[in-house]
Amino acid sequence: MEIVGFLLQGPQVWQRLKIEDLDVIATPANRRLLPLLRLLKALHIEKTEQADVISFQAEGGPKTILNLRARRLRVDDTEGPVDFVMAMSDVTLQRDIYLPAEVVAEILAVKLEWNEAGYEFKAQVNRRLKIWPREEVSLSEIQADDEEARLPEVLPAAYPPANSLDFMELQMFAWVAALEEDRDAGTRKRRFQKGAIEGLRQTFWGSLMGGRYKVRIGEPQLYFEQSDLQKTNDSRLMVEWAEWTYRMPTAEIALGDMSFGLSDLVFPTVTMTGLRFNGFVGGDVPGAGRDETSPGLRNFFVQSYDFEGYAKAGSRAQLVINDRVVSTETIIADSPTQPGLGAYRFEDVRLSPSVLNDVRIVVTDPDGLVTQIRKRILPATMLLPRGRLAYLGGIGTNRDISRWTTFGTLGGGRVLYGVTDRLTIGLAAASQDAFFEPQIQDATLLMDEPPFPHSSTHLGGQFAWQPAEVLLLSGSAAASSQNSRGRDAQDSAWNVKADLYPHRDVTAGAQLFRYGPDFFNGQNILLRDRFGHAVWARWTPHPQWHVAAMEGRVRNNLGEDLPETLTVDFQHFEVGSSALPRTTATFALDRTRPSSTHRNQNLYTVRSRTQLPGDVTLYLDASVGRALEVEAEPNLFSGLALPMLAVYQAPAGSATLMKLLTRQQTVGAQFRQSGQQQRATAVHTFRSSGERPVQVRTEVGMDLFRRDSAETEGKRNVFFENRAECLLDAVGRNRFGVLSHLQRDEWTVMAYVNISTRFAFDGGPPRPITDLRVEPDRGAVRGRVFIDYNANARPDPGEPGLQDVKVVIGRTHTATTDASGCFLLPGMRASAEVRVALDIDTIPAMYWPTSGKQVVVVLPGNLTTVDLGVAPVVSAAGSVQAAEPEGKTRPVAGVRVFLTEEEKDVLVAESYTARDGSYSLDNLHAGRYVLRVDLMTLPKGAALDDTVRSVVIPPEKEPQDVRLAPFVMTAPPPVSTEKSNGNGRPGANGRPNGNGGNAARRM
Repeated sequence: MEIVGFLLQGPQVWQRLKIEDLDVIATPANRRLLPLLRLLKALHIEKTEQADVISFQAEGGPKTILNLRARRLRVDDTEGPVDFVMAMSDVTLQRDIYLPAEVVAEILAVKLEWNEAGYEFKAQVNRRLKIWPREEVSLSEIQADDEEARLPEVLPAAYPPANSLDFMELQMFAWVAALEEDRDAGTRKRRFQKGAIEGLRQTFWGSLMGGRYKVRIGEPQLYFEQSDLQKTNDSRLMVEWAEWTYRMPTAEIALGDMSFGLSDLVFPTVTMTGLRFNGFVGGDVPGAGRDETSPGLRNFFVQSYDFEGYAKAGSRAQLVINDRVVSTETIIADSPTQPGLGAYRFEDVRLSPSVLNDVRIVVTDPDGLVTQIRKRILPATMLLPRGRLAYLGGIGTNRDISRWTTFGTLGGGRVLYGVTDRLTIGLAAASQDAFFEPQIQDATLLMDEPPFPHSSTHLGGQFAWQPAEVLLLSGSAAASSQNSRGRDAQDSAWNVKADLYPHRDVTAGAQLFRYGPDFFNGQNILLRDRFGHAVWARWTPHPQWHVAAMEGRVRNNLGEDLPETLTVDFQHFEVGSSALPRTTATFALDRTRPSSTHRNQNLYTVRSRTQLPGDVTLYLDASVGRALEVEAEPNLFSGLALPMLAVYQAPAGSATLMKLLTRQQTVGAQFRQSGQQQRATAVHTFRSSGERPVQVRTEVGMDLFRRDSAETEGKRNVFFENRAECLLDAVGRNRFGVLSHLQRDEWTVMAYVNISTRFAFDGGPPRPITDLRVEPDRGAVRGRVFIDYNANARPDPGEPGLQDVKVVIGRTHTATTDASGCFLLPGMRASAEVRVALDIDTIPAMYWPTSGKQVVVVLPGNLTTVDLGVAPVVSAAGSVQAAEPEGKTRPVAGVRVFLTEEEKDVLVAESYTARDGSYSLDNLHAGRYVLRVDLMTLPKGAALDDTVRSVVIPPEKEPQDVRLAPFVMTAPPPVSTEKSNGNGRPGANGRPNGNGGNAARRM
């Protein structure tokens, strides 16, 4: 996803709708999919939802019916298939439906264009929409009708402080267990106790010298068995991550730990400690004259990704990027998950959007079942506008966090230049010396794998060309020179790729690649001695069906120095359907045919989900046949990132039947099979209600087959497991529990506690963060809604906070103030200027805002402070009279009386007098004002000596009703016989009359 702007322009200049943080999905062919549900909400378009069908009609647009299950779109009387993506929005944190821009333009009846210079969509309509007021009212009334426009904005934009500590996270997992296990092949039993304190970690976010820092400190694991206390590392503290980033309008500098990539063939991903710099020059640079956090900047350099999911507690999750294990964590029971499950989180993973990254999550559960989740991140389009140059560079070292040592040096950089709007070329270069020393010393490399080079130099080029709207061509070429174990080697590699979008229902692509026998891309030592191709396509012939296929070939021995050349043909075929009622299913066939055996290796995969009557759900996930790994060379596919092919999937399967008994209980049965085990289980889960719920998961089953020791292999082993937990907070990241496990003649009872708490610093003691939406890596806004007694729009001593007032950021996220008036709002995925405003409907009637909204700059890892004030309401009332003979007076209607600030001469309120000559000025605050009578509205021939008066309203803690001395005119005209229209507005002759007191307006 990427964050862009959205501007809707109406026929009048003031008829505009601006969305500064529209989240869209970008494709490699420079197509962008827009969020339908968010646009409907922004345009105040009502929709109806029934099952999987959404109906709506934009003002002046066609009647639209979107069938999600059938993937069909009906626009008025025309119906056809539609391609869309359902995904979680990074901004609203809710699911949305992402449609192509041309489809959005059709159903909203707008002209929609992409503006690269402003990095936004521009939409135009030639009709007035209901989001804009009526054409016959004045511009000041337009602002009054708009809730946000009614709020005063008196303070400039708020920025994070230059030096601060904004967030802190504390993590710890501790456990103690008593267990009995077999000893000496089952002849004796052994009972003992053990425990550990692990995962003890503190993370800090804040500002330093105008830049942003993030520091994560880890401590060695402490564990004991019986009474022997040990620790896993000699260091008392480990600085696992430390970085400082300083952003400028068109550039960025980073110091410390960092991850980035240069190109597909020159260090696609590298993590180091040192200096990184990147930015734009030339052309219409995005961000120039705009906020330094322009969302267009990050798409060309380094982007943060979060990978998370759920698995059985006790499982191990590995994050693998381009076939390299980047991080490993044990899944513990935390966050609001189902009983017995936990979440894995790989947060703030830095990748270069210009590089194809093959990301896999490998989850191994406690029983040994391995699940592969592939998240292939396609590169964002790198087409730069003509004349623009983007640069990225860095220099650093390889830091060993556990031993406080460093290894070698690495330096490299990349430049991209837009020759035309459709052609971008680039150059990348890098060099390293002893940077891979830890990998060289690794004993695992004493096997048949080639060693990492002691030193190497890399030079490469790349291009992206869009000759037509439906075709994108891209490619890279690179040469490497390295020294490994005293041997010098030079080689080269190249790849060319084509992406074709001939129709919205059809996508296709092709790739041709060659990696020399001695080539090294700076990351994957196994990606060498390969030549091959791949061709793929996906077709959606019907909204309920899709078909995908891929075929290719790869071979080695390019230098002809091996005894035999290994050639492998591979194919993938997939069919998916939702045609069956309440069912989605996918069938896939993957095949490889190595020349070493001349036999097909077929892997058949079926995945389905069926919602049965009675709140019963059936899940099926099975892969049968043979693994696609080539026995003659298991690493043949390493680093190739081939689409669709299930290279890493092993034969395994599971079938699960779950029944929802109540909202708090489920019961189910499951059968799982892998190469080592066949297991049947019955499961029951329970979760209580309340702020601190208790949840229990009980599992009973039998191993129908298990490959284990000779004494147990083939035996039907019964097992039992129960996990009972108490959640200590509403978020679910803090909890304690007890796990009981019995298998064969071995048992374990373990008590554990998990602490994962985040704090925000708002000038006082740390405040726990209980809102799951607040992520420190995205930044946040803190503040207080206070009672502004002196109406100076700034909090002063003695001015208390106001509870239960809603505060809105960017019109997407809301927060409610606590007892002290404080609030905490999440930042957006894109670091940009947003507006924080009060929800006027939640302000008590006795108050009116003195500072109701403010622009705020939200930066990742920072807290920006915004204080919004409300003051007790003050009403001022008076009258305009006409002097008559004998000292009498009579009321004068239709005279305009207005109030301005004494210091700035800014209009505050105005009113027209009613039939009784009275007027009322409402929603005032304490302060010094000037009261005036508009002479142009006086009756003809009337005179008024004091048309200007000074009015002082003192600060009070309660609402005030101020009585003002009447204005008395001389030489009044005869009484008007004109009929009043009764609303305080001008009558038939254009002069105000009627109930003018009701026409008072706060500006």
